[in-house]
Amino acid sequence: MHALLAKMDKKPTYPVGRVNGRTAPTSSTFGDSQSEDESAKGGVQYEQEFVQKELESYVNKPISNTQENLCNMSEVSSVVPEETFVSPSLYSRYNFNITTDIKRELPIDSFKSQILSRIEFNQVVVIEGPTGCGKTTQVPQMVMDSLRQKNKYCNIVVTQPRKIATINVTKRVCEERGWTIGTVCGYQIGLEKLTSRDEMITFMTTGVLLQKLISAKSLKQFTHIIIDEVHERNQDLDFLLLLVRKYLFTNSPNVKVILMSATINASEFAYYFRKRIANQAIPAPIIKVGKSSPYSSTIFYLDQICAMSFSGPVHCDISKPEISKDLWKIFLVLVRAFDKLPSDVDDEESVNSGSILVFLPGINEIEEANNLLLKDATNSEKPPPKLKWDIIPLHSSLPNDEQALAFKKVRPGYRKVILSTNIAESSITVPDTCFVIDFCLTKVMTVDSMTKYMSLKLEWASHVNCEQRAGRVGRTCDGRVYRLVPKSFYIDEMEKVNAPEILRAPLEHVVLHTKRLDLNDTPAQILALAMTPPDIKHIESTIWKLKEIGALLKTCRGQFVNSDGDITYLGQVMATLPIDVRLSKMIVLGNLYSCLEETLIIAAGASIQNIFSVPFQKRLDAYKKIMLWSDGSSSDLIALLNLYFVWQARKRDNAFANQKEELAWCQRNLVSLKGLREWQLLVNEIRLRLNYLDLKETVGPGKVYLTETEKPTVLKIVMAGAFYPNYFIKPSNYNQTAEREAVKLVGGRDPFCTVFFTGLNPQQPGQIYLRQIKQLIYEKGEKETDVQIGFDGSMKIYVEFKYSSTEPTLVNLDGFNRLTYTTGKIPPKIYELIKRRQLNDVFELKLLQLQKAWEFAEANGATCHTLLPVEGLATCVERFSHTADYDPLPPLNIPYIRIHISNHCDAGHFWAQKADEKTNELLSQIEEALNKQVLKQVDEQIKVGKIYAAKFVEDGLFYRCKVTAIAGQINQVLFIDYGNTQEVNPDSLYYLPQRSQCFVVPLAFECVLYGVKPAYKHHPLGIWNEKINTQFRRITDGILLYGEVYSVVNNVVELELYRSAIKENSINKYLIDQGFADNCSPSFLSKQDHERRVKIQTSSNPVQEASRLSVDKIISYTDFADPVVEGRECTHVKLKGPYSPLEIRLFGCAAQVEGKHIDVEVTSVNSVLLDSEPQNEHSRLFVAGYVGQNAEGTRLRVRQTTLMPNVPGLPALLAAIFCPTMEPKLTKDNSLVAALLCGLGFNETTSKPFYPYHDIIIRLDTELHIDELEMINKLRYLMNNGIKLMQNVQHVRSTQNELLATQIKIKDHLFKLLNMPRNPICRENVVPQNTTWGRHEGAVLLTPNMETEEQDIWPLLGFVKLVKLDAFQREVCRNLEDIENLVYNVKPFTNTVCILCQEETLFVEDLRLHIISCHHKRKVEKFKEELKIAYNDNDGDE
Repeated sequence: MHALLAKMDKKPTYPVGRVNGRTAPTSSTFGDSQSEDESAKGGVQYEQEFVQKELESYVNKPISNTQENLCNMSEVSSVVPEETFVSPSLYSRYNFNITTDIKRELPIDSFKSQILSRIEFNQVVVIEGPTGCGKTTQVPQMVMDSLRQKNKYCNIVVTQPRKIATINVTKRVCEERGWTIGTVCGYQIGLEKLTSRDEMITFMTTGVLLQKLISAKSLKQFTHIIIDEVHERNQDLDFLLLLVRKYLFTNSPNVKVILMSATINASEFAYYFRKRIANQAIPAPIIKVGKSSPYSSTIFYLDQICAMSFSGPVHCDISKPEISKDLWKIFLVLVRAFDKLPSDVDDEESVNSGSILVFLPGINEIEEANNLLLKDATNSEKPPPKLKWDIIPLHSSLPNDEQALAFKKVRPGYRKVILSTNIAESSITVPDTCFVIDFCLTKVMTVDSMTKYMSLKLEWASHVNCEQRAGRVGRTCDGRVYRLVPKSFYIDEMEKVNAPEILRAPLEHVVLHTKRLDLNDTPAQILALAMTPPDIKHIESTIWKLKEIGALLKTCRGQFVNSDGDITYLGQVMATLPIDVRLSKMIVLGNLYSCLEETLIIAAGASIQNIFSVPFQKRLDAYKKIMLWSDGSSSDLIALLNLYFVWQARKRDNAFANQKEELAWCQRNLVSLKGLREWQLLVNEIRLRLNYLDLKETVGPGKVYLTETEKPTVLKIVMAGAFYPNYFIKPSNYNQTAEREAVKLVGGRDPFCTVFFTGLNPQQPGQIYLRQIKQLIYEKGEKETDVQIGFDGSMKIYVEFKYSSTEPTLVNLDGFNRLTYTTGKIPPKIYELIKRRQLNDVFELKLLQLQKAWEFAEANGATCHTLLPVEGLATCVERFSHTADYDPLPPLNIPYIRIHISNHCDAGHFWAQKADEKTNELLSQIEEALNKQVLKQVDEQIKVGKIYAAKFVEDGLFYRCKVTAIAGQINQVLFIDYGNTQEVNPDSLYYLPQRSQCFVVPLAFECVLYGVKPAYKHHPLGIWNEKINTQFRRITDGILLYGEVYSVVNNVVELELYRSAIKENSINKYLIDQGFADNCSPSFLSKQDHERRVKIQTSSNPVQEASRLSVDKIISYTDFADPVVEGRECTHVKLKGPYSPLEIRLFGCAAQVEGKHIDVEVTSVNSVLLDSEPQNEHSRLFVAGYVGQNAEGTRLRVRQTTLMPNVPGLPALLAAIFCPTMEPKLTKDNSLVAALLCGLGFNETTSKPFYPYHDIIIRLDTELHIDELEMINKLRYLMNNGIKLMQNVQHVRSTQNELLATQIKIKDHLFKLLNMPRNPICRENVVPQNTTWGRHEGAVLLTPNMETEEQDIWPLLGFVKLVKLDAFQREVCRNLEDIENLVYNVKPFTNTVCILCQEETLFVEDLRLHIISCHHKRKVEKFKEELKIAYNDNDGDE
């Protein structure tokens, strides 16, 4: 007996660091300890001395039972709080009889006396019983009836892991007793509760009870605590068990605890609640409840399956979880073999059609299985299956209606094949399942020990998983289970139980819970008491992460410590809200920045899975929808906000007559109604919790209101603050190389409007497949726009969309028309095509044999073995006759033009006509020709690009027009002589009369202003403000204007516009000076044309120079004859692509992501990232709410992403505002800040960074000076002050008006910072000396004037004294550095000039001789003396 007790006292240690495979068992007793050195290495054997003392404090506590202490109801008040006291008349006020016609006999009923006896004489009892035995509903009633019979006080709490289960179980108990919910029995989920003072049984989610116990610091308010489904082992449950054990054995010994489990590991819970008596560990008693079933299940393993199918053995490797090709083959054989087996479903119509439930690890494997089954079912070499397969994917990301297909009755002649993840393990039951195929794999969320990022890792499933899966059969019929692993592998290699969530998931909330207990113990000490303690490194990393986001201070009780920190007000909010800590931070920042309601909605939406309901085959439609919801913001989170506002607005307007209409609206917009309702519930719950903290929107006449222009900017900045340091950079292009390459990739076409495919045989006449290509790029019924397709004799196919609109697009998004914006000047169709490539859409051409292809091409006007069309070939692009000496577009040798604006698009974009007599004459002739005779109505198929006549609605006259897009019976036309657009029906188009004037070139040409773009401060989407458009029309309408031509590209004139011939102040400059516009660089094609124009205009013979510099015109097609390509003679070619030369690659700012490829989640609005401003010299910041990585750690996947505003210097500005601390890193001459090193700082003794994995480097592309840093410090000070005021408002030490005053100042300082003028710097020439903490290379450090308070989350930042050099001195410093690099072969040698000596060297040997010459040395010494003077002068300046 003593030996047995000694053995039981050995605590089983859970294997850590290896989820699968066998680990040698280790054990420890109460006296086990571990050295500090060993603890530093990680593991779970830490704080053993503390654990020993804690467990010893549990010894010799009095064991008593509630019934003995509470012999009558009058003694209740000494145990429970006043508000929970119940009068003795309670039992007489309610009916406690069981409704027999509702209550059925359950297996647990026969164990009633045993259960009650064990509960009476033990503090803790463990009940193990399978699903359906009745333990959840019956045990609380048994206990209540027992106390009622003895007239004892009763207050039972029962936990459930899920909300829906909590409500359903409450309903069931009340139905059995005939009670109204919320009287004797009620529930609480989150802050939603249905309870009363008379309540005896309360069902609640695990998290609710956990929050109650953290606040109460004891268990005394309850008589019994029943924790159900303890085998699920999520973080809340493990921490709840820790608290229950601690309080039970210290300050609440009279409370009874019942643990209920459905799996084989009940002994682990019994041992955890062991009681040490007489130096012996006595585990809690276990009651095992059995359950009988009339049906049986037979389990087969892979070795048995291989023997039956006559295939060779398939081996599995515990270290390499995967589905091999051989396993896929066996899977297909099994599915076919079920046709030969009888089915035992209790339904005559279901004979031989039992469903197959296949367990796969993830969505990718489901897709693979789906494709293999479809291919196998249509394989002509195999007989068709006896029963057709109704293949149904089942995954949490799929919409509810698709998931519901698994539960519908199978169609006659079909068998359901359900491809599921572990979603069907326990929460879903398919009643007609006869067969289970289990690949014995699962995906688990783990935290990487190095990067601290989460990843979904493919693992072998545990026995618990597999037994749950096997339990899906044998319920309504006999079942068969096929485990696709060998039996020996299953028994000897695979783990028995799952790794608890506390070992593999983030610990932020758990650590915050430990801080809310107000103990003197560290988080590591408290968590060492958990049933399976997390790795010490994981805890330490979490503490650093919480310090980084502001939840914990760097100090604990005034002392700086690595392993602990005092909880801040921000941390208290994070611990209170049931969402991710970063989303909680976003809400608090939202309150500081006066957008609390918006951030609350976003945070709730980001916490709900599957708001966007994406059917299996509608992922492209889903992408289009989220693009519309984002409204050009390039933000997934703003897309969520727009969706919620529209949905709520329609509900307020009573747009939904009933639930059916609301559901139809959701289906049209590919959103889940269930998800929307969960979202609204969570919004309300968060709002209630914030109200409890007195954290609410400020009200009153002085409330801060953000305009429609300001709000998107502020929201993005708040997101950047919440998700720091998940920063990624879209780097700027230092020169024109990138855009030049982009133009080259698309054969000289406009890279903004062109994509290309590869894979076409270069010898094929590509133009004959034009209509096929159009069918590939346009979906059936989709609006066809003006698209041109080109070939260049290579394997490429170029597709160019003629798109120049920056105006909002009219779309039907929510049942009525809305204006939505697209990103930049890239057509939306480009984004859609790139998305189709990402979704692995197949672009397949059917080609004729080469000889027949050329025979057809030549018969239709193409020249043999050339891709260029011959003159006169009808390509649907109308060919105009050129009147002698007339062309509206300015030729290369003409620098100035006189124009009238014929149509205003916006302040930077318009259509113009030449202001000359010839143009006026042609306009009159065309108008007369079209309106003085009867025109013939078009009786052919309308084609994009064709020229017709149509009436302009405003004056009723006919004008020439070109069809630019076709959508069903609606045609969009452009009036080519004026630039107006209009939609017309096909019967409103007419042929042009056969008069020469009607076939002259278009008289209007498109113009854009050179060097300007809409000012960001007036519209964050880069759209011209309507007030500015009106002002532009006012100063340009109806007058003669003068244009200085910069370039002509694709028939678009880029110019500087003047109101007079004197050309003193251009309209371009006026827009910039007034703050209406920002400067911008022209595109590469524009610069190229401009350089050609300058050469011609400055040459001695402009005409000859123009001829010499002329370029061949790129030929593209809009239409061509279409051959019939059918039969065996045609070949199928899968094209690769489409590709855009503007696709962006992101680079991580944090040290641990260096060199890793960044993938944006496929459902994100930013999953297709294209550079709409490749010529921009500034970087763009990309922020992710979540960062995960693949199992190998080579790729990162980001989601909930936002592209930050295109403001110069914004990446560095945001990093400096929100980082914990920062060090500026200077150039070699100490004259410029080259980079910012941001993070938690470093240990001044060891010089090692505190949290190196999250240190980020931001390279600057604008100058940073002391005045800007002072503004940043002022903003950080105001943020700290705002946090203090929120806390004081909660404790009634401050008023909302004080907080309001701070919010006003925060907004004011933020926009001053954003609008500060910044000088650009070339990142290529500005390199930091180092990127190491604490190294300043002799620079003088500047400290803030104000002191940082200990509780400040954002301490004030220091700076360094910059050396003020003039332009010449900077140029010399760069020149000397370049010379040094050339001499030592750091850079390839080119001819160079020494600026100091004014000497040019042609060879590296000459340069080396030069730098050692006395003359050069004297010059350098003199220059250094000048620099010293500059340094000394600088000391007195700052």
